[in-house]
Amino acid sequence: MSVPSNITNPDPTIPVPQGIYEESTTQLTPLGTEIKVGDRTFRYAGAGAALAVGDCLASPDSNLSSKQTAGAAAAVGDRTITAYIVTSVAAQHFADGYLLTADSGNQGYLYKVKSHPAIGNTAVGTITLYDGLALAITTADKLSLIPSKYKSVGLCGATSAVAGFAPVAVTSGNYFWAQVKGPSAARVLSAAAYGALLVPGATGGLTAIDATANDSPVAQVLSNAGTTADHVIVSVNLP
Repeated sequence: MSVPSNITNPDPTIPVPQGIYEESTTQLTPLGTEIKVGDRTFRYAGAGAALAVGDCLASPDSNLSSKQTAGAAAAVGDRTITAYIVTSVAAQHFADGYLLTADSGNQGYLYKVKSHPAIGNTAVGTITLYDGLALAITTADKLSLIPSKYKSVGLCGATSAVAGFAPVAVTSGNYFWAQVKGPSAARVLSAAAYGALLVPGATGGLTAIDATANDSPVAQVLSNAGTTADHVIVSVNLP
């Protein structure tokens, strides 16, 4: 399916039948899948809230970001491990996210999560990885689990990890292409002049950087000055 765009060279093709200005009720490709449209880059994401066009998007908080204990030993090459989960999670909560060996002599290995069933409160669950373990783990090892940064994205706030910007309005629970690089529309919460550096504000809007704080800008204004609750064109370059 051709990307809706006036770009003619190159004329990219989306790997799934969903354009950058469309949403889908079903997930059509793994979260985080990347496409490039000229000088713009998008990542496939799921909406955890109703999103408006131009909203700044926040990655989900992990309710299991603290260290967890390995449920059983696993050998080099194993693609399934067991982890003790403190708070219950639905099936596939961590799919396309990551597992980190966070403590003891095995610390520092990061693996992408392929799948897992629903895991109950204070229970041991089986986590399937895309790659085999590079180093064996024991029940003394500590594990950290996080969901994909593109799973159930919401509206950014002042302390959010920014996942991208919404190029289209999205219904909560649906899937879409979040913009992460290049010229993008963005909603501002206060006047923003050409060239201004912007940081996440409240409820999905951007605000001017505070020179007295160590805020990291996520966008720079490219269009003429915007006013309160206005939209401007910004340049974004997110990881």
